[in-house]
Amino acid sequence: MPAPFRPSTHIIKSPDEEVERTVRGNGHQLHLPPPPNGSRPRIAIILTQLGFGGAERQTVELLRLLKSTDWEPSLIVCLSDQLEPYASTVQRLGYRLEVLQRHSSFDLDRLYKLRSLLGRERIQIVHAVHLLASGYTWLSQFGSSGIRAVPSIRCAEVYPGWARKWIYRKMFNDSPRAIANSHSGAEFVCDALGAPRERLAIVPNGVDFKELRRQAEPPILRAMLNLPPETPILGFVGKDTPGKNVPLFLDVAHRVMSCVEGTHAVLLGGGLSEFARDKFYPQLPKERIHFLGTREDLPALVADMSCLLVTSLSEGCPNAVLEALGLGTPVVSTDVGDVERMIVQGENGFVVHSGDAEDLAAAVMDVLESGGEGREGVRMNWSALEKSYSIESMVNRTVELWREIL
Repeated sequence: MPAPFRPSTHIIKSPDEEVERTVRGNGHQLHLPPPPNGSRPRIAIILTQLGFGGAERQTVELLRLLKSTDWEPSLIVCLSDQLEPYASTVQRLGYRLEVLQRHSSFDLDRLYKLRSLLGRERIQIVHAVHLLASGYTWLSQFGSSGIRAVPSIRCAEVYPGWARKWIYRKMFNDSPRAIANSHSGAEFVCDALGAPRERLAIVPNGVDFKELRRQAEPPILRAMLNLPPETPILGFVGKDTPGKNVPLFLDVAHRVMSCVEGTHAVLLGGGLSEFARDKFYPQLPKERIHFLGTREDLPALVADMSCLLVTSLSEGCPNAVLEALGLGTPVVSTDVGDVERMIVQGENGFVVHSGDAEDLAAAVMDVLESGGEGREGVRMNWSALEKSYSIESMVNRTVELWREIL
């Protein structure tokens, strides 16, 4: 049995260091340490893409809150042409965005351009958001001592080929610190990729719960679908990828519809527009299964769901779960990532360890039958949820890590 994971939490401070300062980061109270020597460090954020995704949204929130503080990043780099919707937001916030498009699976020209760009901009810290971006960052700085790279892992399962696995192992061992956004992801990267436990910091995703609830008013899903207020709605939020396991969701939905009269199912996310129906369950009743695709009004839709069902095969710190709970929507989930740290069994939802369709359906029906009591159980756990997964905590912890490695 592997040793229990104990991430490093020690932040190095010099005896004469100023105490941390409370600043207002775009309306949020942040507790940020001062930069070393009192000068703003040169920080770059590197992402694989800027399309719809939890990691991308977290990065935009980080940038929003750090704008006009001493820790405002100097440069944002995207390693592909998948730019929207978040590239526009990054530029609207006033950040400089450089795009290094991919031309092949392993692009030496992109490596050279990245190395040159970071050197030319005198970057001191590179915060890499995705595992692939982390690998490119490490390779681009191989043999250089002027830049401190911070790799990250935002999932709890990845199976790279032998070449990438070698690169990732070297990367985590050579980097002064690394970030995981979940305990399960930290365990995985230590066990599978040999990351030194003492160098890993866990920085969970953060949610601006106040803004989330503001965007959810009024809930609009039932009105949009022309459904009565008491209609049970089972929801799904995620991309159409194998890891999200859409077929399992529809299998569970079919079982629930057979037992709970009038239940509707709603699927939100990339690749889940109406054309996806034939790909999955064409025999399900069209009038009760709604493929709504990518939406920008997610809070107002999720807040109107009776239950969010997560059928993923792997997760890290899933935003969909945090946001559903933050909106008062109970969650039923497979046992993936850190969901067991978010869900209080039987109070704000259920974690189904078997991952079996029949067991998931039974848990969903328990939630639907609880009605308003289920939503009240979610709200009773809001205080603990907000303490562990606030947007301020995510920003503060990230900056503390940057300060330490400087």
